[in-house]
Amino acid sequence: MKADKLILGNIMTLDPRGAMLPAMTVKDGKVQYIGTEKIARQLCDEHTEVLDFGDNYIYPGFIEAHCHGSLAGPRLAFYADITSGDCMTDYVEAMKQYMAAHPDNAFYYGAGWRVIDCEPTAAMLDAICPDKPMSLMAGDGHSIWMNTLGMAKFGIDRAAVDHWGTDIIRVDADGNPTGYISEGPVNKINAEMVTMSREDNKRALLVWQEFALSLGLTAYYEAGAGTLLLDLYKELIDEGKWKLRVYAGYLVDENEPDFVAKVREAKAMSEKYNCEYLQIIGVKLFIDGVIEAHTAWTLEDYSDRPGFTGLHRFTDKERVVALYKECAKLGLSVHQHTIGDGAVHFALDCMEQAQVETGNFDMRNALAHLQMVSEEDIERLCALNAVAVVAPLWMYRDETGIYSQTVKFLGDKRTFYMYPMNSFLRHDGVLAFHSDYPVSASVSVPSSIYMACKRSDPHSGAYHQWNPDECITRLEAILAMTSGAAYSVKQEEHLGSLMIGYTANMAVFDTDFLNAPLDAVADAKAVATLIDGEVMWKA
Repeated sequence: MKADKLILGNIMTLDPRGAMLPAMTVKDGKVQYIGTEKIARQLCDEHTEVLDFGDNYIYPGFIEAHCHGSLAGPRLAFYADITSGDCMTDYVEAMKQYMAAHPDNAFYYGAGWRVIDCEPTAAMLDAICPDKPMSLMAGDGHSIWMNTLGMAKFGIDRAAVDHWGTDIIRVDADGNPTGYISEGPVNKINAEMVTMSREDNKRALLVWQEFALSLGLTAYYEAGAGTLLLDLYKELIDEGKWKLRVYAGYLVDENEPDFVAKVREAKAMSEKYNCEYLQIIGVKLFIDGVIEAHTAWTLEDYSDRPGFTGLHRFTDKERVVALYKECAKLGLSVHQHTIGDGAVHFALDCMEQAQVETGNFDMRNALAHLQMVSEEDIERLCALNAVAVVAPLWMYRDETGIYSQTVKFLGDKRTFYMYPMNSFLRHDGVLAFHSDYPVSASVSVPSSIYMACKRSDPHSGAYHQWNPDECITRLEAILAMTSGAAYSVKQEEHLGSLMIGYTANMAVFDTDFLNAPLDAVADAKAVATLIDGEVMWKA
């Protein structure tokens, strides 16, 4: 059968041979042949389209192992970006400027702030926006800052404080909510807050798809999906507009009365929605929060709050074990948000009991973020065949930002040993990279490689390196965004390499990631992204 496409360039197969080859043919969206140009041309006829990428480098399509397309689309299309502030007043000023440019908005959204010089309050936002609701998502995605009308609209009142507690909804001296809300209510507020029409929601997802394609991404794990989002994806697929492969985790909230019933619901959703470009592969849990909001679950007390170990979102071990066992029975995975070492330890306790009792060690369970992990639990995670989903883009020292804040909350020693990465590989673990975009402000394949190899920002130098013992090699970094990420979503026989019979997903860059100087790798530019052998984005 003659080829549909002939692709020429420096093709990095990332197969067991580790070969770089000059030619490939594609038939029906799959790799038909990869090898010499002479043989490849024999598989072509006058109808074969030739894609010659010259001296550029062709990689398997990169896979994002944990992100949020549902948040990324609206944020790219409709939110004010306030990530560049140096104090809370800067964020207020940024929103004031955004309001001036968008005077007709009925509701103001923004994203990217973090606590710097003081905690945020509704009064700060009321000063510029007293007559419309305003909601600003924190850069870590775990907190919301709202004005008074925003709180009123979404029921953030004394009753909510009684329900969630003052570690979640902060209060003033009189017990009234201040406008700073974290964790549990955040997901609920986000779900209710979307005032866009269905078509606007779909348009926002397409904005995210175009952005992802421009980065060389061809697939991703949607970390926490509900029925509305699944409906939107399916509609776009049916309309022929959606080409990225999405592997979704069905969100299970800690307040669900019946975890097993929720797992069965996830299985029913998979039977309803699963197709080539959308698959529900398991469930997503938030075991804890984040350090910057004092909601990460730590084994030892916070340095600045003696006697306090953060927020324990899931605490009933037997209920979580039952969830795991039902997932094992139904062929689903469990993907968990675990920032603190206490959360990691709890998750592994549940995982170990369930996997031993069921004998299923091929669930592809994943622990995401892994900011703090004890040596014992690093070994245990790998022994349990769980996937370590880590974010190299977070592994740098910003001396006046998150790093210094973390030192204040947890001390120098615990901060220094954060974000293990090489340790998982030393214990024969599976590593998959993620950005957590848009919870994180950036997503970049070249920067991920650089920062995994250097554990510093490309522009800050070695002085700001964060625990160099946890650096890994370039090849290990690339594999974490290809074959490792493919393994995490149960697609290692179709994605993550360029081998005969594999899906012809490719990312073309102008740089040799394995051999060019690291500074050049950090500045690499995407040239094209191909899905099923078709060019879906071109610089």
